[in-house]
Amino acid sequence: MPPLLPKFLTALSLLHATFLFAQDWSDQARRLTGHSHETRTQALKELRSLDGLQGILVPALETKQKYLALEVIGALSLKWAIPHLIRLADRDENGVGYLTLNSLIDTENSTQILGFYLERLRSQNRTLPSVTAQMVILDTLGRTGTLLSEQELLFLMSSAPYETRSSVLYYVRLIAKQRGKALFPNVLKVALLDKAGTIRIQALHSIKDQTFAPPDSLKGILRDCTDDSLEAVRALCSELLKRVQK
Repeated sequence: MPPLLPKFLTALSLLHATFLFAQDWSDQARRLTGHSHETRTQALKELRSLDGLQGILVPALETKQKYLALEVIGALSLKWAIPHLIRLADRDENGVGYLTLNSLIDTENSTQILGFYLERLRSQNRTLPSVTAQMVILDTLGRTGTLLSEQELLFLMSSAPYETRSSVLYYVRLIAKQRGKALFPNVLKVALLDKAGTIRIQALHSIKDQTFAPPDSLKGILRDCTDDSLEAVRALCSELLKRVQK
C-alpha cells in the first residue's frame, strides 16, 4: 500500500462525513416551516443534537443557504450568533437578519441589540439599512419604547422612501401612547405636508388616536390642511382643529 494512501482515505472519510453532516442540517432546517407541528418538533430535536452546528451555520450565513441558517438560529434561539448577525447586517437586503436578531432579544442582550439598531438609524450615518430593515428596526424600537431623537426621525422623513416614512409615523404613535403625551410635533408637521396623501392621513390618525389634545404648535398646520386636496384629510383636520381650540 502506498504510504500516503491511509492519510488520503482518512481525509476522504472526514470530507464525506462533513458533507453528510451539512446535508443533514439543511434537510432538518427545511422541515422547520411548511410542515406539521410534529415534524417541526422532531427537526428541532435533531438540530439540537448535532455537534459542531456553529461551525456549519456561521459559514452558511454567507452562502445561498443563509436563510436556512437564519431559520435555525431563530428557531433554536442561538445567542452566540448575535455578533455574526450584527457583522453581516450591512448586507441584509430584506430585513430577515434583523427579524432573526429580534427573536434573540432578551433582558441580557437587549441593550446591545437595541443600541445597534439605534446606531444603524443615526442621521449622520448615510449608509442606511434596506427599507425593510428600517421598517423592522423602527417597529422594534417603538415597541420597546426606545427613543430616537426628533432630528433623527426628521432625517428619515426627508430622505427615506414611503415605507420608511410610514414606519416613522407608526413609531411616533407607539411612543406617544407609551409616554402619554404628545411628542415629535415637528415630525407630524412634516408628515402633514407629505406629498403622499396616505402619509398625511396616517399622521392625522396618529394625532386622533391620542387621548390627549394635540399640541398648540400643530394648530397652524391643522388649519392649513382644512384646504387639503383630499376630502379625508380635510375632515380629519377640521375635527382635530376643534380639539386644539377647546
